[in-house]
Amino acid sequence: MRTVTRRPLLMLPFLTPLALAGCSWRKASSSSREMTPLRYDHLTPLKLNVSVVDIEAQYVPGPGDLGNQAPTPPVAALRQMAQDRLGAFGGSGRAVFSIRQASVTRIRGV
Repeated sequence: MRTVTRRPLLMLPFLTPLALAGCSWRKASSSSREMTPLRYDHLTPLKLNVSVVDIEAQYVPGPGDLGNQAPTPPVAALRQMAQDRLGAFGGSGRAVFSIRQASVTRIRGV
């Protein structure tokens, strides 16, 4: 008959890194929603022949819209894109950037 000896202290060096890795994983996943703001100023600006550019968010979230759960909601991303890219370079006139659709929805089976 074979005798089984327990060596719990010998396993401690192997389990400690796993326990610490689990702690760091939780810490990283809880802060994964913290992202740097999206910016579009690295792209070529669109020069409009107007004196002012207005941005209007006309989108109203509907049922099933998950955009408010995103790290950067789609409406905020579109507003930032318009601010970074659209420039008024004319003497008169007005341009309106209208946000009419900006949703995140779940598709079944994906």
